[in-house]
Amino acid sequence: MTNIRKFSASAAVVVAMSLGAVSVAGAAPAAHRSVAPHAAKTVSFNGNYSGTIALLISGTKVTASSVKGTGTASLLGKSTMTGTGTSSAAATCDALSGTGSLVGSGSKLTLKINAGSKGCGSYPAPTTVKVTGTAKVLSGLGKYKGATGTLTFSGSFTLPSSTKGSTDKFTAKLSGKLTVK
Repeated sequence: MTNIRKFSASAAVVVAMSLGAVSVAGAAPAAHRSVAPHAAKTVSFNGNYSGTIALLISGTKVTASSVKGTGTASLLGKSTMTGTGTSSAAATCDALSGTGSLVGSGSKLTLKINAGSKGCGSYPAPTTVKVTGTAKVLSGLGKYKGATGTLTFSGSFTLPSSTKGSTDKFTAKLSGKLTVK
């Protein structure tokens, strides 16, 4: 049961890495006060990703050493999702921690999983692990330079066994409102 719990949390980390809502300040520099600041706008973000998650179990710690996926997002178009994360195995649903990024159309969002995000699975394996939560946007590049905010995520992967390590397929959905310049 401990191994499955660990896998659950690691998967949630992966999914969380692909979500975020963004806000950007639009103040003009003091030297250009005669120029109007860029107006910020709110847009919907929706993305779907699938790929692989590499999990390693060591004692009571689960590590998602590699999360790699591809998909499409409403603002990034064809894009990639990458990340890493950790979790412990305390219960059927475990808290997640980790970071990741979404890259597409010359832009990048860097994300961190928020407290309250979790991965849940049953024992014994094989089992489907479901992940849910939110991720904070730490930074943005390209058209998202200076972005901040939060995205909601959900996803799953099938854990075929409770072995010490495995590479499994995952799916993830991300959504939220982004405020951009």
